[in-house]
Amino acid sequence: MEKEFEQKSRKLLMFDLEQDKLKEYYPKPSASTNPQYHTKAYKDIEIFFRNSDWEHKQGSGYISNQEISSYDIVNLLFKMVIQMPWLGKCISNFDIGIAPKLHDYKDTIQSITSYIEEKDITHRSTPEQ
Repeated sequence: MEKEFEQKSRKLLMFDLEQDKLKEYYPKPSASTNPQYHTKAYKDIEIFFRNSDWEHKQGSGYISNQEISSYDIVNLLFKMVIQMPWLGKCISNFDIGIAPKLHDYKDTIQSITSYIEEKDITHRSTPEQ
């Protein structure tokens, strides 16, 4: 188990926060009248991870830019909770695993979209063959 804890790999993490708990525990300046102020928590988390050499993928998903161990993760989470003491009261899940090799298909989707628009293809689930 200890050896497994020391193995380094790129990590992928995903989390969810409970909105009602964020409204209650996320620090809000007394002068703020913004009812959505608690959503600033996501930006705080994004800044924390970017400053810790993680890339924001989408939503609440991040991937480490470097190979790190489970020890490194625990240290990172310790620093995170020190900076964001409200987090432990608001987190509903926080999953971390070994990052798979990811492939960005954004350009492919955009090319397909252009093709479909150019050919005026509508209401078909697959292109004609």
